[in-house]
Amino acid sequence: MDKIKETQKIKHLTVLSELSKSIVTKIMAMEDLPNLKLDLDIVLYICNVIENTIKQTETKGIDKKQIVIGILQKVHIMTAPELLILNKMIEFLHSNHLITKISKIEKNGTKFFNWAVSKIV
Repeated sequence: MDKIKETQKIKHLTVLSELSKSIVTKIMAMEDLPNLKLDLDIVLYICNVIENTIKQTETKGIDKKQIVIGILQKVHIMTAPELLILNKMIEFLHSNHLITKISKIEKNGTKFFNWAVSKIV
């Protein structure tokens, strides 16, 4: 298996799968899980993680909303009206610019700061 080269699609699907598993694990560990079914903070958190993890190009269109819905469906069993509400919540977050992308400068600054601290300590 090590000698077989993975295609970009396989690598991308692997990253999505690992990302999905880690988010589901984090949400499942939360207390009072049944009351968090359509919690706006949880939806916003998932949207921000997806937005900052998945790189999208003009040629590679990924439906991030479906990824968020898929993650939440793994955590909770959702009815059709709940899925409609969830769709509207994601649209609200997106249209009001509440889903934020972390800039490369901020990411690299954090990496540099953590590296500097590790060298000092």
